Amino acid sequence: MRKIITFSVILLAFSANAQISFIGFDTTNCGSPLTNVYTFTNYDFGFWGHGYTIFKNGIQVYDKQNSSGDCYCLELIFINDTIGFMAELGEMYSTKVYKSSDFGSNWTLIGGGAPHYFGLFIVNKHYGYFVSGINNLVLVTSFSDIQIPQFEIYDTAVNKDIFITDTIYNSLVILIL
Repeated sequence: MRKIITFSVILLAFSANAQISFIGFDTTNCGSPLTNVYTFTNYDFGFWGHGYTIFKNGIQVYDKQNSSGDCYCLELIFINDTIGFMAELGEMYSTKVYKSSDFGSNWTLIGGGAPHYFGLFIVNKHYGYFVSGINNLVLVTSFSDIQIPQFEIYDTAVNKDIFITDTIYNSLVILIL
C-alpha cells in the first residue's frame, strides 16, 4: 500500500509557502492500531524554566524538567502501543527527535534539526524525516535509531522544486520541496 503525505510549511520571514511531499511511504511498516492513548502537557515551573509530562491513558509515564533552561514537547507520535517518537524544543532553541520503545518511559535521542519545527514524518519503527528551518532555510533530515541521521534537503530558495530519492528498507521514498 502506498500513500502520499503532503506537509505545508509557512515561512513567516518570506511570507512564502513551501510544500514538502513524501512519496512512497509504506504504511504496513508503521505499526499496529493503538490501544493506548498517549498525550503530553507542557508546563512552566517558574524562574527555572519549562518542562513537559507524557501520559499513557492519563497516567504519567515520563516527566522532563530542564534545570538549565526550557524544554517543550512539540509533537508526540506513537506508531504502536510501545514505540513512539517525540519532537522536542530544548536548550538554546535546538530541536531534537527522540524515540521510545518502552511505552514512553524512556527516550533516546536519534536526530535533530534547526530551531523552527515544522513536522515529523514516520516511515517505520526505525526511520523518519524531521522538517525544520531557520530564517530563509528549510531543512529535511532523516532520523533513525540504527543509522546516523543525514541532511536530505537543504533549501534556501523555497521557490523551486527539489527532488531527493532515498531508499529505506528497500522502499523508494521521494522527497519534494
